[in-house]
Amino acid sequence: MNVRRVRKVVVGFLLGVIPGLLLGGWGLSMLLSGPACGGEAMRDGDICLQRHTTRYDYDETKRDDAIGGIILVSVGGLLVAVGGWLGATSADQKYKDSLPRPPRPARPAGS
Repeated sequence: MNVRRVRKVVVGFLLGVIPGLLLGGWGLSMLLSGPACGGEAMRDGDICLQRHTTRYDYDETKRDDAIGGIILVSVGGLLVAVGGWLGATSADQKYKDSLPRPPRPARPAGS
């Protein structure tokens, strides 16, 4: 067993697949849930006041959540793809290395 290849599979899984799934899930929750202000759900016509100076209405908050959700799902999907590819190629190479090699042809005499 090659430790370097096993490490690549584990690193690809830990740094790519798991965070990618978490980001994708967070993005999906942003896309599917309604807009919120301070943890409370907003309804049409509500205005969110943040830091006593910044005001957001329902439509702006909904648009920002949709854009943020799309970005998070995209980045999460990219991380899953890269981490899965890294793990799969490392595992495939490990499998190929474990196969028995064919015998070498005999060298002709005099060479």
